[in-house]
Amino acid sequence: MKTTIIIAACVMAAAAVFINRKQEPARQSTPFPMHTSERDGRISTVVPLGKGKNLYLFGKKDGEHFTFTSFSYTLEGKTIFSHNDKTEDGVLDELQFREPPFSDMALFSLQQDGSYSPADKQRKDEVMKTEQIYRETFEQVFSSNLKSDDAEKAVEEAHKKVKELSN
Repeated sequence: MKTTIIIAACVMAAAAVFINRKQEPARQSTPFPMHTSERDGRISTVVPLGKGKNLYLFGKKDGEHFTFTSFSYTLEGKTIFSHNDKTEDGVLDELQFREPPFSDMALFSLQQDGSYSPADKQRKDEVMKTEQIYRETFEQVFSSNLKSDDAEKAVEEAHKKVKELSN
């Protein structure tokens, strides 16, 4: 029940942000530094929100269609919440929640009936390793001010490492 309430609160908060946002006049540049990488139809965007907070958006492009495969909110490099499409079929089918001190996480998988249930330990370990790879990559990208091509290569290398974990 507590998990359902947390999930509902996150969904309602996200909806409220998108519904209540005001249209701003067009700007010449983004109001904050942001890095977007696109390679082989995969799009990665990191939006620093200040004070150690970041929003990570991952997706894939197929022609004119774009599908989110993951979005995460982090605090000081640690994931607080993420919603993922682990099967890359267009359905966000995995939820992850953490709270400080970040030593453990709650991981839930979408079931056939539309409900979520706790994921097994093997999947949980895989997610923790994947998160570590991406965290290190994005810290490298932002801390060293890599050129766009080098940043894209770093992200692509991270994708390869994660794919090796799955095999």
